[in-house]
Amino acid sequence: MTCAYGAAGDRAAARAEAADLKKRSLHGTVTPFNRALIALGVGDRAAALDDLEQAYAADSQWLGWLGLDKAFDPLRSEPRFVALSKKLGFQK
Repeated sequence: MTCAYGAAGDRAAARAEAADLKKRSLHGTVTPFNRALIALGVGDRAAALDDLEQAYAADSQWLGWLGLDKAFDPLRSEPRFVALSKKLGFQK
């Protein structure tokens, strides 16, 4: 939902949803992959890339979606995303 709020331009609702998600999470943290989705939702590409790199360092199983999920389309031309995609074997 956070991505939807962000995509619709409602950054306040996206940030409120992110804060609520953090409160409800099991250990009070949100995974780097999910933080990347939140950052994308509010248009913060740099933070999304930071979070995706953290997800890679943590061996996140969710990174398998990077090659398929259209939510990541805004990042596909970013050099850091291209490098991460190569590390994951999505690009040569």
